[in-house]
Amino acid sequence: MLHHMKYLPILLFLCLPLLLTQCSTTERTPRVKVTELDESDIDFSSYRDLAQVLREFSDVWVRGGGDHANIQIRGASSFGENAPPLYVIDGRDMGHSYAEINRYLNMRDISNIKILTDIEAGQYGMRGAGGVIVITRRM
Repeated sequence: MLHHMKYLPILLFLCLPLLLTQCSTTERTPRVKVTELDESDIDFSSYRDLAQVLREFSDVWVRGGGDHANIQIRGASSFGENAPPLYVIDGRDMGHSYAEINRYLNMRDISNIKILTDIEAGQYGMRGAGGVIVITRRM
């Protein structure tokens, strides 16, 4: 048994490249950071609800769907760590309720959606601590 041990270093040396290639990680392509979409980028009317569209944004977490979707914006202020985003439609503060906004909006009327975090959302004070989703409709 001991005389076979002298081959162990050679065996390990020969297996090293195999171990290194099989144990390495593959590089993942980072998701492009999207903070604004308008009707030239996507056809809003092809989406069932607002949650589906918000999934297109790299900084938005969407859990669930329909009126019961839970929406959070990454990079929002630490003061509003678990705060829902503020929804602003056509310059009007519409509150934090995703369900109300989803029922209020007709997807065919949307022309632009922009996600605001941190400094950009600061203009809305503490109400924008969870980030702001600014929606502009066609006139």
